[in-house]
Amino acid sequence: MLATTWPRHRTTLMCLLLLAAFPPLPVNGLDCVTTDGSKANTIEPCTCGNEECTTSTGLICYSTSGGGSCRENAPGPFGYPRSTNIKMCVDANVDGRGLILNIEACERAASRLGLSDTKATLYDRTDKPPGCSWSSGDLRFNLNVESGVACDQYGSRYCLCMVEPSTTCSVTDASIANDDVCLCGTSICASDTGLFCVRAFHTPFFCVFSSALSSVFFYSFFFLFSRH
Repeated sequence: MLATTWPRHRTTLMCLLLLAAFPPLPVNGLDCVTTDGSKANTIEPCTCGNEECTTSTGLICYSTSGGGSCRENAPGPFGYPRSTNIKMCVDANVDGRGLILNIEACERAASRLGLSDTKATLYDRTDKPPGCSWSSGDLRFNLNVESGVACDQYGSRYCLCMVEPSTTCSVTDASIANDDVCLCGTSICASDTGLFCVRAFHTPFFCVFSSALSSVFFYSFFFLFSRH
């Protein structure tokens, strides 16, 4: 009996010694394969610039500029980096990253990131980070974009920043859809908003799914403004 079990025990002991000498590489050391935002990665987790993409952060990685960012949906060449610690969205050391400048864009960013709260609480204060930020399950937008408060102060966990696509929408009257993801004013038109870019009367630019829908918005805004 001892003669038959000893070789098996010896093999197990050798395997344990080899594992101790050559431990397996950690999975989280892998870089994301797709880093241009065009599709979700299949490796999880993976490193995307300064961020780690997981199923909870989303596996769409964009690290061409802005330091790297992960999101759940709306593929395209843009990103929403989460700035933490004492940093801010506008940082001379991080190329291409900027503030989200209106509450609509803040809520759209939260939706694309897959955050649990996509309706921002509005502030106009000097004691909160400027623009769009996230704090303990609460989405916030501070109208005071000149605020000098860092992204992790006064209850905030991080700022939601934006890296715009390099392409501006070429068609802005919603007569036809734009060919691909593009910047429509301060809005990013993508698969979740539609690729029709329009500006109705004196309103901000916005994205819609069809030219018919843009006409509804246009005449609604025209009616409202014509009454004043």
